[in-house]
Amino acid sequence: MSRQRRPQLLIGEHKFFQSTVANCKATWRCTRQQRGCRARVMTIDKPAPFFGISRQGRPQIWIGEYRFNKRETVGSKVIWRCTRQPRCCRAIIITIDERIVRQDNNHNH
Repeated sequence: MSRQRRPQLLIGEHKFFQSTVANCKATWRCTRQQRGCRARVMTIDKPAPFFGISRQGRPQIWIGEYRFNKRETVGSKVIWRCTRQPRCCRAIIITIDERIVRQDNNHNH
């Protein structure tokens, strides 16, 4: 945090201030722009998965704004499909023992 209580990013001896935030991405600019520094950094914060139960009592995973329903189980491997699946969304998650091993975020809705 800066003296003005704003987020700062320190990389080595360089300081960056947060210029924009959109969805999970933040863009940081060099604090020495007036001295000709053109460096920029982009950080991505992945939302944590949340395992829960739907209103109908079915298992679901929430990741950010997207929900996934449990579809297939093969041993400890579980395939989860986006709740927009009937509308041809191809996004899936594969878990083994409640750990995400594959995440295809190909949302087309």
